[in-house]
Amino acid sequence: MELSPLSPSLGEVLFTMANWVAFLLVAVASYRRSRCLSGYPVWKSLVIGVVAGAWWPLWLIVWFVNRDRIAWEWREYRRERTLSPAA
Repeated sequence: MELSPLSPSLGEVLFTMANWVAFLLVAVASYRRSRCLSGYPVWKSLVIGVVAGAWWPLWLIVWFVNRDRIAWEWREYRRERTLSPAA
């Protein structure tokens, strides 16, 4: 069976899949950060996640620059959750 000349090459398929994976990873990370650390409502966090996922190369640069502060914020968030009394 011969492939159509319009069929994407393996490189194009892998590139597209890598872009989708990067989009989803960044969108989920941004959604979680905006919900947990910033306390934004769900709709606003979804918008933030989609926009960040669409611009994932820029998000990676900003994350790399601020990774120590972001890690500290997550540690504080987890510490507060473990120290707060159970409801």
